[in-house]
Amino acid sequence: MKILVICQYYYPEPFRIHEITQELVRRDYRVTVLTTYPNYPEGKIYDGYVNKETKREVINGVDVIRISSRPRKTGSINLGLSFIDFYIKASRFIKRFEEEFDVVYSYQLSPVIQIIPAYKYAKKHNVPLYVYCLDIWPESILDVFPSDKSLFYKLVKKWSVSIYKKANLIGVTSQSFIDYFRDDLGIKDITVHYLPQHSDDVKGNDDFTTEDNDCFDLFFMGNVGESQNMDMVIDAVSLIKDISGYKIHIVGEGSMYNHSVERVQKEGLTEKIVFYGRKPYSEMPDFYKKADACLLTLANVSKIGLTIPGKLQNYMAAGKPVIASIGGDAPRVINESKCGIYAKPDDPKALAAAILEFVNNRGNYVECGANAREYYLENFTLEKHVDRLVEELIELVR
Repeated sequence: MKILVICQYYYPEPFRIHEITQELVRRDYRVTVLTTYPNYPEGKIYDGYVNKETKREVINGVDVIRISSRPRKTGSINLGLSFIDFYIKASRFIKRFEEEFDVVYSYQLSPVIQIIPAYKYAKKHNVPLYVYCLDIWPESILDVFPSDKSLFYKLVKKWSVSIYKKANLIGVTSQSFIDYFRDDLGIKDITVHYLPQHSDDVKGNDDFTTEDNDCFDLFFMGNVGESQNMDMVIDAVSLIKDISGYKIHIVGEGSMYNHSVERVQKEGLTEKIVFYGRKPYSEMPDFYKKADACLLTLANVSKIGLTIPGKLQNYMAAGKPVIASIGGDAPRVINESKCGIYAKPDDPKALAAAILEFVNNRGNYVECGANAREYYLENFTLEKHVDRLVEELIELVR
């Protein structure tokens, strides 16, 4: 089977699609990726690349075609222009691209127009289109345009539905998104299936057992943006700041990072909440070894709150108990796996109570880390993900 993958971001940018394509190649499928030059997240072209012309390279057996397009740079306007430019340049490339494939795979991040170049290839060559939807539209724009009653939102919704309907099969990262496509978007004539994201095996054969230091160390790792609701975490800690025996560690950066650091300093919480900034992937095992448990938060402002954040799989892969403030499908996974406890989203009192429950009753949760690791191995490995993906792709091309 020959597979054409179209996505704006690809290795060496930090997206999981390159792991999927490499695993497909390992299984003797031929994979070609159409992408642009790496510039995520800072909008600067990576060293070793020149954003001037189409370039073809082979990365770990994957044939990669890079087309010149506008980097992200900084600011929402530049970001939007980057999205539009890739859509235009990729569509233009597809017009003259004559290589034959059995199926085209759209790795759909924001915005939804990333699907269109893939659809144009599928239509031109009469092959099926598979969409792996990581950012659901139009729900993803509610962070910027908070009203789903506005004319703009309604127009984007109609447009998004028309694009999704061009797919032959849609994969989603949360079971609740199946209902969203059917009930909210009214897409009932296209199959939508659940394909959870995979996670790297950050643990492998390493020993991540935490040494007892008389302090409960709770680690949050990943993006520190509005969706992660760091203000709510700070509110929760403020409620229990006079209680000893715990510390929260924040590893990562994002749009709310500076605000969060300043607020913690202003409110005198630096002994309870420690910030490390962004750290390279190679250093993550060092932090996992220090973690008694890991913190998972997601604001419940829209249907995006239904998602299973990729960091949950990462935490489980590391074999760490999870304390969560989240809705959607993540509590189902936590319940099924018996890997930790969760509180209602957006509720600092509930999160504070969950933290204290772990601090005061750690003996009740000694099996949570092993349970998390076992559930990860059964459900969230790269091999399991690609097993399910290949089944769907083979069925499509029959």
